[in-house]
This record gives sequence, C-alpha cells and structure tokens, in this order.
Amino acid sequence: VDDLFKAASAKLETKNPAAFNVLKKLQLTTDQQNEIAAMIDGDGMAPADAAKKWVDANPDVWKAWLG
Repeated sequence: VDDLFKAASAKLETKNPAAFNVLKKLQLTTDQQNEIAAMIDGDGMAPADAAKKWVDANPDVWKAWLG
C-alpha cells in the first residue's frame, strides 16, 4: 500500500476554489495507482500518456471529483 500525497499552495482555496475542490476530492485506490504505474513502468508510457489513458478509461471516477 502506498499513500497518495497531494500538494498545493496554501492560497489555492481562495485563488482557485474549483481546483482546490478537485484536489480535495481526488482519491485513487491502490489498484488504480498500480494500474497507472504499470503503464509507466511496465509498458514504458510517458506519465502524461498514462494519465490520459487512465482518465479516458475512467470517467466515472474523475467526474465524481468535479461535483
């Protein structure tokens, strides 16, 4: 199990409430983290490409972060 740490400016909540709320709600399971890591480490994908592939395949997960 790996912990997922989030970092943001202390001013983000007032500067960009929408971005702050997404970060506040963002949560990945260990399996989700492993899936993304496997694309990068196992398949040799660039992190941005792995992220896009995961986002495209999991709209039900990340859309919950927007509400």
